Amino acid sequence: MENSCKPSVCFEIKFEISMDEFDFFDGDLEEKFEAVSFTPVEGNEELLVVSCFMRTKPEEGYIEGILKEIGKPEIGYEIEKIESENWLSENQVCFPPVEVGELFIYNVYAGDTIIPDNKKLIALNATTAFGSGEHQTTKGCLMAAIDLKNQGLEFVKILDMGCGSGVLSMGAYHLWRNAEIFAVDIDDEAVRVTQENIKYNKIENVKYQQSNGYDSDFVRDNGAYDFVFANILAEPLIAMAGNLYDNLKIGGYAILSGLLNRQEEWVIDEHKKNGLELVKVFQIDGWSAILMKKEK
Repeated sequence: MENSCKPSVCFEIKFEISMDEFDFFDGDLEEKFEAVSFTPVEGNEELLVVSCFMRTKPEEGYIEGILKEIGKPEIGYEIEKIESENWLSENQVCFPPVEVGELFIYNVYAGDTIIPDNKKLIALNATTAFGSGEHQTTKGCLMAAIDLKNQGLEFVKILDMGCGSGVLSMGAYHLWRNAEIFAVDIDDEAVRVTQENIKYNKIENVKYQQSNGYDSDFVRDNGAYDFVFANILAEPLIAMAGNLYDNLKIGGYAILSGLLNRQEEWVIDEHKKNGLELVKVFQIDGWSAILMKKEK
């Protein structure tokens, strides 16, 4: 798979914030930067490192303006210039192999990776979309899906809402080979990356398209779904709770993720108000994946 995004330089802007400050950044940065990631500080689950990437050096006052806009002007930051033939791949895709149950996710550019012969393989190039499988929320989603598979549950129509790199769609393919899988993202670039990864892995039963949440003919016409991944962020999950209920079959399951442990109650309560029932919560290093079911 050829990576078409090869700038020679970028700038990484780093913030260190507390978990309590996450709400101020949650969902507000992605439109202002090329890419954004949140990484827990090793050994301290109360802190997050926010890494924001730009192709050009931010103009004077740009970062300060963003911090002021979201009401946190006191937060400090640092800017690092990264010179590389392929900065985005190196910073977003060069991840170690990830093993979740029977699934083995690895970087297509890591030539020295030892590929096991007893696992279901997902070769991944995340490039400009998020979803290497390394993040705790992605792992939580896959753990929840594997838990359902181990219970003997079978699904025929699966929706990956906010597909990123397509890793959850590909995980669903390996778990439920006979299912129809539909992957959507609000970001055209994420859909392009999903398409590349699906083709690289020679998967045929995943269809993909750009969609603003559930508001597209592609999502509506292919429903209702008996299983939905929604690994996004807390606020859009809450905003789309009613739409999730409307597009989920009775007896269907949904995995909600992209949120911190302390946001669980907020997200769960809103989905309960919209008719879903809590089944189980999967927690990894301060992040949560919530499994819910439509009983009626």
